[in-house]
Amino acid sequence: MDRLTQLPDDLLIKILSFVPTKGVVATSILSKRWLPLWTLVPSLVFEDFSEEEDEEINEIHVRSLSQFVSGTLLLHKATVLERFHLNSASECSAWEIGLWVKIAVDRFVRDLKISFCYDHFLVNLPSRLFRCETLETLQLRMVILSGVPCRLSFPSLTKLRLLSVKYSDDESFSRLVSNCPILEDLVVETCHGDNVATFTVNLPSLQSLSVRNTVRESPPDDHLFVIHSQSLKQLNIVDYFGELKLIGNLPKLVEANLQSMSYHTNVLESFTFVRRLYVCLDGEKHWILVDRKVRWMQPRRVPECLLLHLKTFEWSDYEGTKVEKEVAIYILKNAKLLVSATIYPFSVSMVRKHQMFKELEIATRSLRALNTSILSKRWKSLWRMMQVLEYDANSRPKISSCTFENFFRRSLKLHEAPVLQTLTLKLREQHSSSLKFPSSFPNTVFRKLVVLKLHTIQCHGFTDESPVCFRSMKSLHLTKVRFLDHEAFCTLMSSCPVLNDLFLDSVTTDPRCGFQFYHPCSSLFTISVPSLERLEIKDYTSVRTYPSNKSRFKINAPSLKYLEVYINGSNFEFYKDLHNLVEASLLVDDSQTDKLLRFLTSVEFLSIHLYPTKVLLLADTISQRLRHLKLSTYGKNSRNLLLYLLKHCPKLQVLKLQEIHWTTKWPGSPHTRCKDEEFKDPPPLFCKPSSVPECLSFNLKTFGWKCYKGKEEEKEIVLYILQNAPCLKTTKISVYSPGHRFREKELLRIKELESVPKASTSCQLVIRLTNSS
Repeated sequence: MDRLTQLPDDLLIKILSFVPTKGVVATSILSKRWLPLWTLVPSLVFEDFSEEEDEEINEIHVRSLSQFVSGTLLLHKATVLERFHLNSASECSAWEIGLWVKIAVDRFVRDLKISFCYDHFLVNLPSRLFRCETLETLQLRMVILSGVPCRLSFPSLTKLRLLSVKYSDDESFSRLVSNCPILEDLVVETCHGDNVATFTVNLPSLQSLSVRNTVRESPPDDHLFVIHSQSLKQLNIVDYFGELKLIGNLPKLVEANLQSMSYHTNVLESFTFVRRLYVCLDGEKHWILVDRKVRWMQPRRVPECLLLHLKTFEWSDYEGTKVEKEVAIYILKNAKLLVSATIYPFSVSMVRKHQMFKELEIATRSLRALNTSILSKRWKSLWRMMQVLEYDANSRPKISSCTFENFFRRSLKLHEAPVLQTLTLKLREQHSSSLKFPSSFPNTVFRKLVVLKLHTIQCHGFTDESPVCFRSMKSLHLTKVRFLDHEAFCTLMSSCPVLNDLFLDSVTTDPRCGFQFYHPCSSLFTISVPSLERLEIKDYTSVRTYPSNKSRFKINAPSLKYLEVYINGSNFEFYKDLHNLVEASLLVDDSQTDKLLRFLTSVEFLSIHLYPTKVLLLADTISQRLRHLKLSTYGKNSRNLLLYLLKHCPKLQVLKLQEIHWTTKWPGSPHTRCKDEEFKDPPPLFCKPSSVPECLSFNLKTFGWKCYKGKEEEKEIVLYILQNAPCLKTTKISVYSPGHRFREKELLRIKELESVPKASTSCQLVIRLTNSS
């Protein structure tokens, strides 16, 4: 404090100008030197976010706020007021606010902000404000303007933000905006009952415009936005229910972000000169809800931008679906000048992320190099040294009249590379028996193969006379593979002495079971691989028709680090504890939950589906080292129950939540859709904790909620976390909305979330709308 006191007054005043006024005034008690300094600070920022339910207490609080603001202005001595901000959750009288603004204008205010949090309040702005020559920035939020005079002028105003403002009519908005001759930055956010049908923006000087219209008025009174500004460089439109119309071209437009459901045909034509464009129109899954399947139709000709210009490609929330994979592969294969490709997977699972990247990496390599053999003599044998080969019966190369099976055998025999990094074989279901594994493979492949991927094929033919050993194989992917029996599967496992990764998807060891599982069957899998580090098991089909279908998995993998299980109606047996397990992703029958939870004592990354009653068991068995948790509960998850779980996760950095409420189910599915009466909260065994969980106070950096419905239990959890997590950097919440359109109810939920006070000053709140549960 002594060093700070030695600083000159001008520097101290400059430092205090960045502090809210309440804190600035408090410095007057430090010493006599500090007593008059706060009165000279040219910045007054009044922040008040508290709101009491008791009317008497709330009235006292409002009176206290009014007295503090009035007293501060009375004692304040700065001749020029750089900034006057009022951010309040309490209702102040209209004449008081008008008086405060009048004082600010008399002191040549440059930055004026009047903002309310929870409801609209009437404000009587003084007439001299509308002729203020020094005002450069003006922001009004949740304000009811009693009237905008016919004669007004803001000769110095460059930034104007009108957020959820209610006007008397269309002309009030137009007069307010059109009388700003040098305005460069305009932000407009509509609200219900704002009394404006057409928002007209005609400003030659405007360079940046942001419009947010997420409120649906009663048709035919939806908002219409008419924009005419040829100096515009940045345009950001989020318009769910209104209509957009652009007049003239935008020759200087550099960046545009358009999320709109209704727009005139000339809108996209106005983006002739834009360099950075984000377009989210009808059909985009996060913003516009359309009940139809999205299909990818490959263009007949490769677009010129892919061939000659595209250098950077980025995809957010990539889920790896069939359609998304086709689009991504098409771009990666045809973008000849691509320098950087960044894909952000939606999945939290490290196993799933690794798999998605591998799929894209392999698919974009040149198996089609086989076709280059016809170019010249030099090219004729180059393909034989390829280390990645993919054979897909659905898109087989047209080489003479050979059948796909003969083509596969002959080309694989000609392969000469000392190492075959990846071999992929996909057959059609009707031809699944044309090639058999391993008898259809040349023996030379076995000793040099590293990664093998089989899709829709029969696996048998292991005999003592011709033993097979994949001495270099590290990764094995089996999708819709049908083994002759359990012994054939065991033989394959024992033939892979250094296997690290094993992926099983819809695999069977029952000869009665076909690829479509039309017949009842039961499979047994014994996985005894000491070197195995990654295991993924998936099967969503085997019990849809026959509920009695159940697979059994006996697993002996002491080195296992990554476990992912998405399977219905199966039993699991682990011969040894999994002390090396780092990551687990589990979606299994409730009957198997208890059995698997006891192996999670060392995990750091966990994604799991549970009933609320199982959360207690999870808390008692979870690893103290857990850093990432994605928890999906079948039913309501109370705040105290979640806090009890967080108490056992002191190092947690990422928390993602989802509540699943379904009323139907297919037999035996892991996505168990239970009856409503099963969604009862567990008994209140745990009262509110006496202290905040350690992970919230010191470690939590990312928080997410999928399918948020705004119920009281959900509000309590979100509010508690945001108010008690000072290290929080990112909060992503997907607000659930059924049907094809977003209703007023969902938009109110967004408003509530945006107004929640946060313990972290650097937390970025990202809110999306979704109709997927």
